[in-house]
Amino acid sequence: MIVGERQILGQVRAAFSAAGQGGFMKSPLSRVFHSALRAGRRVHRETGIGQHSRSVSRAAVQMARGIFGNLEDCSALVVGAGDAGRMVARALSDAGVRHIRVTNRTSWRAEEVAKELGGVSVPFQDLTSALAESDLVISSTGSPGYVADYGMVSESLANRAASDPLLMIDIAVPRDIDPAVADLGPVRLFDIDALGMAAETNLDGATGEVHRANGIVEAELDRFTKWWNSSDTMELAIAMRRRAEALRRREVAHTLRLLGEDEESEMAARLDAMTSALVNKLLHQPTAELRTGDSKTLFPVASRMFGDNPRGRGRRGRS
Repeated sequence: MIVGERQILGQVRAAFSAAGQGGFMKSPLSRVFHSALRAGRRVHRETGIGQHSRSVSRAAVQMARGIFGNLEDCSALVVGAGDAGRMVARALSDAGVRHIRVTNRTSWRAEEVAKELGGVSVPFQDLTSALAESDLVISSTGSPGYVADYGMVSESLANRAASDPLLMIDIAVPRDIDPAVADLGPVRLFDIDALGMAAETNLDGATGEVHRANGIVEAELDRFTKWWNSSDTMELAIAMRRRAEALRRREVAHTLRLLGEDEESEMAARLDAMTSALVNKLLHQPTAELRTGDSKTLFPVASRMFGDNPRGRGRRGRS
């Protein structure tokens, strides 16, 4: 990953939204996502890390520039025409690459991206021959397996000059390109981890910003941990009040029957008000302590005293 890359924050937000719409985002997972998104927003708002970072696509193009120098006459092949592939193609175009080809399993997507940038679309079944004609390959599909395996790349090399280098940059997760391809002589292969390390070494002047970003992440992690540790005690406080209210109502009803009073009588209203006030006053201090005190110490004591244990009703256990 690239330090400070905004795309990741957007992807996390999209995943959170999709899970919520599907009904899969329940607490505490929802709280985890909220905390992560808040940390990301704070990092971009409170540090200058975004001024130093690059997207994965632009980092890949920068790496290619560092190896080839001038990219204008470089023949580039973009494998994948989703959002990532589109950004790669745009980054190549912005870098002055004049020969851009795009291939994708869904041909119309490749045609669309190529048309936007004045490139050429290549049928996916012609990937082997396309590799043979390329100097630079950047792959970013969503395939679960290798798009370019050892045999395919080896075959493509047989159809090109042995002295012509082939730079392959795999920014897909999981990988698109078989790592064994790196053993083929003319090939230089980099994956997204290598790309991330290279990008970090180029973060000139950003060390302080990274340190501040780490501080924000630690603060948000601490905030989440405190919530996590207090969530049991909050459930205990709610259960405690719920039980007290049930007992109060039952005793009021019992007293009214003994007195021969109707539930709509003035006596019933007075008993209800008095007992409600009594319960609230009795539980105010215990509830306040549960909210603000040391949950690890208070939880076992309070649950034994009041007989309410959220964990005992199938809730998560923690050590």
